[in-house]
Order: sequence, then structure tokens, then C-alpha cells
Amino acid sequence: MLDRLNRLLILLAAVALFVVIAITLFDIVLALVTGRPYGGVYDIVQAFLAASVFLAMPIVFRGETNIQVNLIDGLLGPKARAVNLFIARLATLAFMIIIGWSEIQPFRDTILFGDILYETGLRVWIIWIPILIGTALSILMVVTTFWRGHQANAEEVEV
Repeated sequence: MLDRLNRLLILLAAVALFVVIAITLFDIVLALVTGRPYGGVYDIVQAFLAASVFLAMPIVFRGETNIQVNLIDGLLGPKARAVNLFIARLATLAFMIIIGWSEIQPFRDTILFGDILYETGLRVWIIWIPILIGTALSILMVVTTFWRGHQANAEEVEV
């Protein structure tokens, strides 16, 4: 099920990124041809760029392909490396929970104050939807790394 979810997220993030590229190119060509840029491009790019970044984040965390600095791993034995990896996963989970928690109030404020984007009239809370979904799914994917780590440790013990 998580694999299908990842494929869907990859597709959505790719489509969002394609929209960013396409609308930017459209704006450039229109400005060259007519001498006037297309109104609302900044708002559209802002919305779809946020969607592409936050919808891709869960994939990164599930594969544990986020940036890692392994300064001491080569010096540690297998058990110490496992503890180090567990601490890193725990720190990643804590960080993502803090990020998610810090997103709630600004999201609520955009609804409460009725924020809209100037050029397009798009309601700002709509931009927050993929951000919140991506963050929640990122937290879920980080949690799954603990399960995978537990399974890998169990396999090492059996061998």
C-alpha cells in the first residue's frame, strides 16, 4: 500500500513541477511576444512549487535518502551503528513533528483571516493542503523506517 501511495505522490509532485516549468515558460514566451507578462504566474508557481516539494518529501523519508552526514559510522561497530541510526531516525521524527506542529497555526490563520493571493484571488489555505498532507505523510514514512529498522535488526540476529 505504501508503494502505491509513493507512486501517487511521485506522480503528483512531478505534475506540480511540470506546471511550474510550463507556466514559467509560457510567461516568458508571452512576455517576449506581446511585451507583457501573464498576470498570476507568481501565484501559480508559488502554489505548485509548494505542492511539488511537500508531496515529494514523504518519498525521500521512506527511502531514507535525505541528507545524512556519516562522520563516525566507519569507526563504530554494528551495534553502535544501529543505535546511531535509531537516534538519527528519532531526531528526524522529532523534527518532522515540530515542522507539522508549526504549520497548524499559519494554516488556521489563512482560514480565519481569509487570505487570498493578490493576482489570482486564490485562497491561501488551498496552498496549505498539499503542505499539510506532505508533512503528515512524511511523519508516517519516518515512522515506517523504525519498523524496517526493527526487521533488519531481527534478520541480523537470526543470521
